[in-house]
Amino acid sequence: RIIKKATENKPFNNPDNYPNYSYKSYNKSILTADSETKTLNPKDKKSNKLAKRLENSELYVNETVVRKNYLLGGQSKEIVEASRTSGSENSTILGSMALLLQPFSFYPDLITFKGRRIQEIMEFVNPVSQNSTKLYDFELLDTLINDTDSSFVIAFLPKKGANIKGLKGEIIINSDGYAIEEVNAEPADKNLLMSVSIHQIYHKIAGKWFPKTLKSDWRMPQFKMGELN
Repeated sequence: RIIKKATENKPFNNPDNYPNYSYKSYNKSILTADSETKTLNPKDKKSNKLAKRLENSELYVNETVVRKNYLLGGQSKEIVEASRTSGSENSTILGSMALLLQPFSFYPDLITFKGRRIQEIMEFVNPVSQNSTKLYDFELLDTLINDTDSSFVIAFLPKKGANIKGLKGEIIINSDGYAIEEVNAEPADKNLLMSVSIHQIYHKIAGKWFPKTLKSDWRMPQFKMGELN
C-alpha cells in the first residue's frame, strides 16, 4: 500500500516536474585504492613500494561548486563557479572513471548511472515504479512517528525469478505526500563489472520535497600493481 501510494504521488514529488528550481551545490569526487599487502610477494620491492603509496591515500580529488537553474521541460543551465583537481598524471587518468553520475533523484522508472568520460551506463528498475510490487519484495521494517507525519522504513529486493536488473536496499517514505525521504540502494547482482551504492536524503523546502544530499560509492575490480606504474 505504501509503495503504491508513493508511486501514485511520483508526478507531484519528482523535482523534474516542478515548474522551476535553482540550487547551488558542492560536489566532491575522490578516487582511492585498497592495497592487499598480505598477498604481495615480499621479494617484489616494486609492488610493495606502490602498495605503501596506495594505502590510505587519495589518488585523485575533484571539487566543484555548481549553480543550476531548471525550467519545466528539461531546460537547464549549469554554471561551474569554482573547480579544483589534484592527483598525479596516472591517477588523473583513473580519476576520469571516478566522475560517475548518479541520478539527481530516485523518481525515474529506470535508475540510470552514467559516466562523464566513459561509456559505462547501467540501468535498473526503480522499486518505486508502476508494477514494481510484482517485481520486488517489500518489507516494512519500522514506522517512525514524527511531530506531524510518519516515516515508513521499507526494505526492498527483486523477487526470485524476476527477470530484471534490480536494486536492493532500504527506502524511507514520508506520509506527507508519500514522498521519498531517504534511500540507500545498490545493484542486487553482485557479478557486475563495476558496482555502485547510493545514498540520497531529501528535505522539504517551501512545500516541495527536494534532494539535500547525494552520495555514491563506486567500486572497480582488482588490477595488477604494475598497471599503475
